[in-house]
Formats: sequence, structure tokens, C-alpha cells
Amino acid sequence: MASTVQIEIPDRLEAALGAVGYGHQRLLSEAGAYVASGLFARRALSLGQAAELARMTLWEFIPFLSAQGISVRAEEESEIQAEIAASRQLLVEPPP
Repeated sequence: MASTVQIEIPDRLEAALGAVGYGHQRLLSEAGAYVASGLFARRALSLGQAAELARMTLWEFIPFLSAQGISVRAEEESEIQAEIAASRQLLVEPPP
């Protein structure tokens, strides 16, 4: 089961965003990716979990994080092992 989060965009901003290429789908996609990267940076989610929330593969998400200046280096051996396990699980059961 999945949960849904809504973002309200004022009418006056919707037109401005649309004019620069930010339609509903692009806003939804980017919002999810930025939320996921912020949660990863705060260590609330593992790398694999954050990539899943962003609806990206690890190989898409890692450069996305890097572009924001967020390091993917795990500080502890247990974190590294958890990331490896999460990556293997994503290979077996890709996100929806």
C-alpha cells in the first residue's frame, strides 16, 4: 500500500510554472526526487530507500544526489552492508 502527499500550487504560480515547462507530471517527479534526497541527506532513508521514493534506479539517483552536493559515502560498515543488501533487493524486486 502506498501513501499520497499533496502539494497545493496557487493558481497564479501554475501558469508561470507551466510557461517554463513545469507541468503536473514534472512537478510531481521532481518534488519526489528532492524530498527523497533531503531524507537521504538527513539519514532518515538509506540510499536504496531514497532511490525507491524518488522512483529512480540507484544509477540515476546517485548522480542526482551528486549534482546537489550530497555525498553517498556511508560512514559506517553497517551502513555499507545495508546499502548493498537494499541494492540487491531492488534487483530482485524493482520498485513499482
